[in-house]
Amino acid sequence: MSSREQPPVAARQASARRDGMSADEEVSLLRASIVETRRDLGETVEALADKADSITDVRGRVEEQKRALREATDRAQHRVAAQAGRRQTQSVAAAMAVAILALAILRRRRG
Repeated sequence: MSSREQPPVAARQASARRDGMSADEEVSLLRASIVETRRDLGETVEALADKADSITDVRGRVEEQKRALREATDRAQHRVAAQAGRRQTQSVAAAMAVAILALAILRRRRG
């Protein structure tokens, strides 16, 4: 039976008294239970520390992914803005070319 499956300390002490153990034997049993409890507690604390480390690692990765996503979004926004600016410039240039062509045609007809 593993340490986790053993009966609680009080149950073992009651059983020891029924079995006619001496006070020294009960003290030894109690000390053994304390050692066992400390070991179990140490294992529990270690498991909790591992879990806390895992949570911290996950949070760190999440923050890194969020930062990378923000950077990618910023780059995409700048590309879209640059393309929109080029399109607007192209549209203005085309309108000016049409206006100049129209003026040239009008001057030839009048002139």
